[in-house]
Amino acid sequence: MGGVGGVLARRWVEEIMAGRLDVVEDVVAQDFVEHAVATFGTSAPGRVDGVAHTKQVVATLRGQFPDLRMVIETIIEEDDMVAVRVMASGTNSGLGMMPPTGRGVHAAQGTGSGSRAVAWQSTGQCETT
Repeated sequence: MGGVGGVLARRWVEEIMAGRLDVVEDVVAQDFVEHAVATFGTSAPGRVDGVAHTKQVVATLRGQFPDLRMVIETIIEEDDMVAVRVMASGTNSGLGMMPPTGRGVHAAQGTGSGSRAVAWQSTGQCETT
């Protein structure tokens, strides 16, 4: 199944991003450094309250894409580093970061960290249908 980092990464995608906010405290550190830019415009927020921040990000994404689905394609672990490739899809039919379009979005997303306290993300191959 992998080490602790891989288990936490899998829980992040399969539980938290699926809307199970009751497990955030078990997976995400309170003192957290966010490097992702996606939900923050042009710059990442840096050091945040990991639990509150994660819940806000999930609520925003699931509000915008109520049918959001994330599937892990690959988890790579080496020493204290973890990299995850996720395929995400959903329909922009809710309220959130932008007006609803009713269009589907499909994206390949990569995230990596060696800790419950840091997140790096990038999104590529994004398309709408």
